Amino acid sequence: MDQGIAARQRRSFEAGYAAWDSEIASTNVLKYVLEQKLGYKVTALQVEIGPMWTGVAGGSVDATAAAWLPLTHADYWAQYKDKVDDIGTSMTGVMSGLVVPSYVPINSIEDLKTQ
Repeated sequence: MDQGIAARQRRSFEAGYAAWDSEIASTNVLKYVLEQKLGYKVTALQVEIGPMWTGVAGGSVDATAAAWLPLTHADYWAQYKDKVDDIGTSMTGVMSGLVVPSYVPINSIEDLKTQ
């Protein structure tokens, strides 16, 4: 049976996510909508990225909002694309980078070579 159909029939849902601020936020939005608007009981599972992808591909996790495509998780996508469905984009733009407090006298990664 299709795992999405199985989740709808049991009215529960497991969402895997990485312990990154953006994914904690995205997962909580997903959890809220599924519980408050669609009547599911949602369990949010914090896992590392590899097990998250393996869980979704293997069916032990119903979904994740933490797939960073097309670049960051390109290797996982290549490995599991035939076992998962990409149902849409929740955020766009550059999603990774180096961030430092404003009091640190660095304006670029190049500055790290001289500081």
